[in-house]
Amino acid sequence: MKRLWPLVATLRHIAADRRGATAVEYALVVAAIMLAIFTGLQQIGVSLNGVARFLAGQLRIDTR
Repeated sequence: MKRLWPLVATLRHIAADRRGATAVEYALVVAAIMLAIFTGLQQIGVSLNGVARFLAGQLRIDTR
């Protein structure tokens, strides 16, 4: 049983450390920002695709 106490003390120390929680929060913020950027870029791509198809139709270019 005496061998278990250092392990318990170490686990309590790790559980009390809040630096890991801050890192996780920053990671979640970065993930949310990246999701917003990717969504925005996808919408820009869809818009550019529509413009390209419109111009191709005006120029009578077959895009198939």
